[in-house]
Amino acid sequence: MSRRTTSLRRFGGGSNRVARARAGSRKSLPQRKLDTSNRLIAPPHTLILPSLRGIKTVYESSYGFQAALSPALTLMKRGQLSGKHLAEADSVVSALDHALRDVIDNATTPTDKDVFDIEIRLTDTHGYPASSSSGYLFFSWGNTASTQYIPLQPFYDQLQDNPYQDRLMASLYHWVYQTACRVFFGFGFENAKALFTYRYEYYKREQDAGEDVDLEGEVEFADLSAVMGYIRNHRKLRLKRHEVDKAISSILLNDVRGAFIKAHSMFNLSRTIHIPQMTAECRNVFEDATYYEGDPVPAIGISHCRDDAVVSWLDDYCNDQFNSGVNCEAPVMRCFRMDDQITFGRLIAALPRMVRTAFALSEWFSIAEKMENAASH
Repeated sequence: MSRRTTSLRRFGGGSNRVARARAGSRKSLPQRKLDTSNRLIAPPHTLILPSLRGIKTVYESSYGFQAALSPALTLMKRGQLSGKHLAEADSVVSALDHALRDVIDNATTPTDKDVFDIEIRLTDTHGYPASSSSGYLFFSWGNTASTQYIPLQPFYDQLQDNPYQDRLMASLYHWVYQTACRVFFGFGFENAKALFTYRYEYYKREQDAGEDVDLEGEVEFADLSAVMGYIRNHRKLRLKRHEVDKAISSILLNDVRGAFIKAHSMFNLSRTIHIPQMTAECRNVFEDATYYEGDPVPAIGISHCRDDAVVSWLDDYCNDQFNSGVNCEAPVMRCFRMDDQITFGRLIAALPRMVRTAFALSEWFSIAEKMENAASH
């Protein structure tokens, strides 16, 4: 098993190609004709929307205009597909293209920056074999950039002598981590604890069975008991709602106080995202379509510093994904029937808040990067 690596020791570091198999019997399969690197030779009905201020949207349809008809009607009923889009289009698919562009554009500003390389995809051809999923659409949202990383130590150090230091930091960790998990796969203490527990129990069983296992070298080198208390106990330590304003007001440095305000604001925004759940029927289709895909790539890792156990387990997770050799599933994926206008409408309603949350998280990442560089950690 791989030991600690240096892949996340620099800001924004991480494996560029990581994947993780869901089951040992699954193997990496050759690319499908609609996979990313083959976009230029996709069937004529396939539509790929260009980058929209950093966010890419993709619409793929192998069944022609019929797959785009119901989503287009949904946008028309919502007032998001109008005569303007039809005038610019030469097909229903093209009109849907223009309307989806506007949905994204209306949720962005010229100053927004996307550090996660987000891709939004709507396709009717996901999975193997394509015929088994005919009649269904797949919506996916995910990061395509390598894993980013935020160390919280620079903020912790700036709160020295503040009576709320640990509680402010516990809240900061909670706000950033929970925001990340709303739109991406965020990796924090909870994820590291799950990996540590699994690996420890597995190697302990092997050791008890008489196998030659280096338990200390393989697992205990990244024992999570050494992680800072404000992260380990963040659920108990974090501020109550009525305490937040007073605690943030106690922060003397303007830039640090501003960072906490932005973190709390983006956390509140992320709570307003409501992504519809799949029906049992669509869940079965989804599981068949994604059977050969690994778990999502972590978009962002959050811990106290670059050398703590959380980062060790994040590295371990990414290495495991890379070594599996399978393609990774998007962190947000939904399957729904082509004629299910209600579910598609709810996805479109959630999309602007997802976009704004992702941009807010990108901005906060930049703030953390600046803080770390200034502190020379």
